[in-house]
Amino acid sequence: MEAFNADQAAAKGVTHFFSSFVAYNPPEQDAPSYFTGGAYAYTIDFGGPWVQLLYNNYSHGTNNLETILIHETGHVFWALDEYAPACEDCTNYRDFGPRMDLTNRNCEDSPAACRIDTTCIMKRNHLTLCDDTPYQIGW
Repeated sequence: MEAFNADQAAAKGVTHFFSSFVAYNPPEQDAPSYFTGGAYAYTIDFGGPWVQLLYNNYSHGTNNLETILIHETGHVFWALDEYAPACEDCTNYRDFGPRMDLTNRNCEDSPAACRIDTTCIMKRNHLTLCDDTPYQIGW
């Protein structure tokens, strides 16, 4: 997949590129709705370079493909998860990426004293951004 991205970047004359791969698993054919390891969508790593997801995403079904893709694309641009148990607390600093001093105040496991507790694409796939996500992705 990295070779594909490199070829595409070279052909387009760009320095940064990521790809999304969608595996077609039609529910009417009883295809599994999650990958062998239990995930139904993932980004290979923060910063990309690719996203892998299923057309029929486990409990999200086929009607929410765009929200799953947007959430995973957030990870390509360094946004953190905000749902439990994927996040730890509002001082969820990381030791990688362009914004190591970030906070994650919308994390479900955050103490009430520092939690903003709002809907967000990185929390439960709502098509909104909380206050910390734009900072995490560099806006």
